[in-house]
Order: sequence, then structure tokens, then C-alpha cells
Amino acid sequence: MVLFHITDEIVDGIIDLHGDYLQSAKKLNLSSNGIRYIDDLTKLNAYLTKLDLSSNDLEEARGLQSLTQLQELNLSGNHLTDVTDIQCMTSLEYLDLSQNNISRLHDIQLLDRLSSLRTLQLAGNPICSSALLYPYAVLATLPSLEVLDDRYGLTFVNCLHF
Repeated sequence: MVLFHITDEIVDGIIDLHGDYLQSAKKLNLSSNGIRYIDDLTKLNAYLTKLDLSSNDLEEARGLQSLTQLQELNLSGNHLTDVTDIQCMTSLEYLDLSQNNISRLHDIQLLDRLSSLRTLQLAGNPICSSALLYPYAVLATLPSLEVLDDRYGLTFVNCLHF
């Protein structure tokens, strides 16, 4: 397994990652780097299964859509307002979007194409402000979810149907 851990650096953005050593990475941690944009990570698609971009300054997830083999993606602690560019990442099983600026259910509905998604973290987003309706609406939209915000899952949805 090849793991790269690059954190606490000052990086403005990711345009292109060169080098054979990064192209064979299975796990890549780029958290806490002040990254503001991502342009193209196509060369990482072959092997990369886990990517951590948490605690950066990302306002959009553009540039990630080519990572179709990715199983785990952590985008927590950024400034994301929508998830449009994530909807084609069909191998995702775990997605952390907590502590962002996602406020519309429509953005979460775009994730219904992610049939492998089992865990979704959304806590700390404006969409969560409707505490009573929020978990039900998300779980009804994404029936394959087993865990939402480490609190709600299939048990919660089953309780609502009685």
C-alpha cells in the first residue's frame, strides 16, 4: 500500500500531480494545507481509494470528478456550497462533507447516483438546521445509506415508518 501524508503546508492549489510515486498512491492526505482549488487529478485515478482534503479552503469540488475509483473522500472543514462535482464518483462508500456551507437538499439529492455510498457526514452544514426533518429527508433521498452523521442510519428510518 502506498500512502502519502502531506499536511500543514501552505499550498494554494492542486493543478497536476506529477511523478510515478504519486500516480501509484492508494491513500493521499492533503489536509490542512490551505488548498483553494483543484484542477485535475486524473493521473491518480488508477489506484487512489482514499483522499483527505479536510481543513482546506476549497469552495468547490471541481477537479475531483475524474477519481471514479475513490472509495473514501473527506472534504470536511472547507467552504463547499454544492456537491455537483462529486455525483459521478460512483465508487464512494464514505463521504465527509461536515463543517461546510451546504444549505440545499437539492445538493444532497444529487448524490443519489452514488449507489455504493454507505456513510455520509453532513453535521455542521446549514442544511442540518432543520433538525427534525433533515435526517429523514436525507435518508429518504439516499436509501443505500447506513450511517448519517454517525448518529442516524437504517434504524432511524425504520422507526419513522411506524
